[in-house]
Amino acid sequence: MTAIDFSAMARGAELLGQQADHGRAVEDYLRREAGPGAGGGGPLLAAARARLGAATELGARGARLSTMISNGTALSLSQSVREYVRVEQDLHATLNRLLARFDSPATPWEDPSAPAAAGPAVVAAADPRSHLTPPHRGAHDGDESDGTDDLRRDAARLLGGIDWVARGVLGFSILEDVVRAPLAGDWSEVGADVAAWAHGADAMRAIGANYASLAASDRSWGGAAGQAFRARVSTAGSAHEGLGAGYDAVAGYAAAVSIACRYACAGIGLLLTRLTAALLDLAIEATDPAGWSALGPSAHETMNTVVRGVRLAYALIDAVLDAITAVVGGTVHLHDVVDALEGLAESAGGAGRGESE
Repeated sequence: MTAIDFSAMARGAELLGQQADHGRAVEDYLRREAGPGAGGGGPLLAAARARLGAATELGARGARLSTMISNGTALSLSQSVREYVRVEQDLHATLNRLLARFDSPATPWEDPSAPAAAGPAVVAAADPRSHLTPPHRGAHDGDESDGTDDLRRDAARLLGGIDWVARGVLGFSILEDVVRAPLAGDWSEVGADVAAWAHGADAMRAIGANYASLAASDRSWGGAAGQAFRARVSTAGSAHEGLGAGYDAVAGYAAAVSIACRYACAGIGLLLTRLTAALLDLAIEATDPAGWSALGPSAHETMNTVVRGVRLAYALIDAVLDAITAVVGGTVHLHDVVDALEGLAESAGGAGRGESE
């Protein structure tokens, strides 16, 4: 007969219950720290919020599935403990009836899973919630700027008194239509999203490490049933590692958006000096009483310089849009991981699901 350490099984169920609490903490953290933000800003930032917001909903769903898996697995283990204890109690009662036939005193029943019989508490391999620290938001001393505030200030200083020339040459404002409108808003929140997703990934990996530790160290339950349980715990640990990788993928795509924005601001900032000089030359030409129609060949070449500079600025802005569009790739990766977790949650049983939803 296979020996069973009931109290160790009960402690394993307790550890699994703790992982359910950690999963809820990750879900709350992602919704709070990696959400779509407070709104405001221009069309590019709105597009980034929309795509990262969709990823947040999916990531939070993955964390909820983590909670369901942990609850269901803990419940399954607790039910197994109760069933084994019930069998032990029935055998004990049968033994006492046999003893009574021989006028022998009955032996007292001691619950093998009772806390008094328990050994040292199960120690988790990692603390997932230690990773869930709030990311920095806004400007902080020593932080790398996203560049948008500096660009807006420089553009206002350089173009503020000469932008009327751009309106005459191009029909629109470089200051408003190239600098302010596309890159409006607080882009530092995208950088904060990067950190939030990375912290969530670390927390999920820590949950996976706790599963792996339980699967490797718990030999309290022998036989085929015990082996099947440990295999299930090991699979859940690997799934949490995968979910952490999915979170990392979103963090990587969000980081690409932040980097593209920073490079675009730096590139446009370099263009501003050239554009300002060209606009000043055109402003001098425009003082001719005949106006724009009297501009000579050199002025037309200067106009072409302005047009090429604006096209290059828009190319840099397009690169930011491309990075935002690519966030879908991280969402697809995460979606595949969450789909796999759905199957594990189903196998974990409906009781954990009912508690979490």
